[in-house]
Amino acid sequence: MSDRPEAVAHHRILLSNCLAQAQALAHGKDAQNPNDVYPGKRPSNLLLLPELNAFYLGALLALYENRTVTLGALWNINSFDQPGVEFGKVLAKPIEQALASGSNSLTAGDSIDAVTVTRINFLNS
Repeated sequence: MSDRPEAVAHHRILLSNCLAQAQALAHGKDAQNPNDVYPGKRPSNLLLLPELNAFYLGALLALYENRTVTLGALWNINSFDQPGVEFGKVLAKPIEQALASGSNSLTAGDSIDAVTVTRINFLNS
């Protein structure tokens, strides 16, 4: 995305780490120290795009939407559950108000659970 020498070098470093993570997931690592053992044989996907533009972003969205529909069919769940979406909108209203308040000292209540409050407090800090 940039021809600047430092951007090219940075991209190469990021790409190296990406490929190394895929390699680590695939092959793992044996070691005498149990904390340094990684099992390997873990599936992963690596998608490489020539550039990030509207066409490729749309292709990625279509790919993951297809994946969502397929897994929903296999697991017998409705991947596009409209009542669930509507319920999410109801839950989002007090969350949006809490985010807009900017307060990072919220406490859990009837409309927002403790985990969500912790996330809001983190985002507002």
